[in-house]
Formats: sequence, structure tokens, C-alpha cells
Amino acid sequence: MNIECSTKGTSSASQGLIELQDKSAALIHDSTYPPMLHMAEYGQEFSQGINMDRGGFGQRADGSRYACLFDGTGGGGLESLYAAQDFTDEMLRLLRSTPFQFSDVSEIGKGFVAQLLTQCSFARPTTNFGDATCVFVDCVQEKQKGVWHLSGGALGDSGIIHIRHDGLRAHLFNTILKEDKTNMCDPGGCVGRYGMLYQPDNICALSQELAAGDFVVLASDGLLDNLYRGAEDEVLSLIVSSPFFDRAIPEMHEHHFNHVPDPHELAKILKPFKATSEAPTALQIATRLNHYIKFITAKKFEAFQPLLQEWLRIQSAAAKKRLSRQFSEVNHAYPGKCDDCLVIALQVINDTQ
Repeated sequence: MNIECSTKGTSSASQGLIELQDKSAALIHDSTYPPMLHMAEYGQEFSQGINMDRGGFGQRADGSRYACLFDGTGGGGLESLYAAQDFTDEMLRLLRSTPFQFSDVSEIGKGFVAQLLTQCSFARPTTNFGDATCVFVDCVQEKQKGVWHLSGGALGDSGIIHIRHDGLRAHLFNTILKEDKTNMCDPGGCVGRYGMLYQPDNICALSQELAAGDFVVLASDGLLDNLYRGAEDEVLSLIVSSPFFDRAIPEMHEHHFNHVPDPHELAKILKPFKATSEAPTALQIATRLNHYIKFITAKKFEAFQPLLQEWLRIQSAAAKKRLSRQFSEVNHAYPGKCDDCLVIALQVINDTQ
């Protein structure tokens, strides 16, 4: 029997935690972007916020599993949210029906990924437009015991992370092919409606061997843009292996940085929190990554609140212009990027495990 879990188009807001009963897969759909900004732009019905990240995962009857993540681009507004959900639903349908496995990651593999993305772009007849970045994976058990094969594809600035079960060493695959990776305003490519693929030269195909027990994580730029650049693997390894990030968010506030920490700085804070011998679950992996995002952006999020309250209260254009300058000052004064964030964690487990 197939099992599938995903974000739902019936809600524009963040949808929290979704976990498989056997704890081998989980997603956390969250945001550090202040909901009041959405309410100010779109009205009271969006007081709970708008989360542009959409995605889901599934497990086939044979134990193989798959996942996808689409992140609606900000310039498209609500139309990009709807596009991201439609593309998610279609990609899950395509992955559900047939395992997609390929070993060629050259032009043949990229062409295969482009074909899948194009199919998703025709997901639902609509007069809306909007677009979204994409990443997807398909994990299938090989005949050799304990060996799995990961096939994946990407277009844009969401990523695929491999976490080895022995030692929890993390590796962010090089699937984000945009020219300037420090430019957070450029997604590096996306999928539009009706066959439109923007910056298709940045499409990436991925083929990788996994060991039973390993984790595969899909993450949007809400996580990736908050990692210390050039040392993503080291930072991710520290996060997923530390019980510090199992703690409730308020308990973390005694520790904070005025910048995104490098691995050495982060390790100093985490040192007193010894890892247990018990292996983490997919939910713990997803939770630790989500809590790291909130840990990094907490001070900025708090500093935004009084400004947002005033923004909703005032009417004068001059006052709003003054507040805009203050928003910019706060944005530069505190670390991290407030954004929607979706983290999907899968663990590949043998049938006999």
C-alpha cells in the first residue's frame, strides 16, 4: 500500500509537522516571516500568514520512497503559492506511479529532469500564473542488501542533503547552480505554468548511492540561506547531531549571535550538550534543522514586531517611509533571513529493519 503525506492547498498558512507512523519520514512546514506582513498586503483572511513552500513525501508498497519540494517565488505573490501547490501535487502523482531511477547525470539526466518539470507545469488548467523552484528525490533499494540508490533533480535554490547514519555527517549536494550563490534575490531558475522553465541551464540531475539507515533531506532556502557560506556541510553536521536543537525555542534564547555563526562558533555553544547513543529519527533531524532556523532568526523576528504593529496602525505615506528605513536597519542589524521554511527528512530502511 502506498502512503503519502503533503502540504494541502486548502490552507495558505504553515501546516506544521507531518510524520509517518514508523518515524522514517517527516516534514516540518513553518515560517519565520512575520504573518502581519501578509495580512497588511492581502487582508485579514491571511492573518495566519502565507507559506510559499510546498511539498510532500511518499512510500510505495515495496518500501521505496520519494519526496518533492516547490518554493513559490516571491515576485509571483499568491499565484506562486498556488503554482507551488499544484506542481507539488502533480510531481507526487508522477513519482507515486513509477520509480524514477537514472545513473546518467549529464545532458540525458538533465533532459529527464526537464521533462518531469515540464509535466508538472501543466498540472492544472488555470488562468493564474506564478512559478516555483523545485527539488525532488526518489530512493529505491538495490538488490544488494543494505544499498539504496538516490536519483534526484533540481532547479533553483532549494537543496538536497545526505546524512550518513554512522556519525551523522551531512553533505549538501551541489544542485544549486546559480552564478552568484550569495544573491538571495535570485532563485537561480524556476518552473512556470504551461511549460515555462526559467534558466533551464541550471537544471541539475543527481545520482548517489546510499547505505541503509542514511537520511535524505530536502530543504528550501529558508534553511540554506541561514547557513555559513563555504562551510555548509560542517554546520549541518553540527546541527543534526546536537541535542541542543531538540530544546524548546525559548530555551535557546540565552545563546545568540549578531551574525550567522561559522562552524567553530557554533561548536562552542553546542559543546556542553552531549549527543546520546540513540540514533535520531527523521522527525528529530527535521526538528533540529527547523529549530536552527528559528535560533538564527529569533532576534530579527522579535525586532520586527513593534515596527509591524506600527505599520498596521499608521496611514501617512511619510510615516510609512520612515518605518521602511527602520525595517531596513533592523534587517541589517540582526543575523539571518526571515523566510518560509520547509524541511522534509526521509530515512532509507531495509525491509528487514
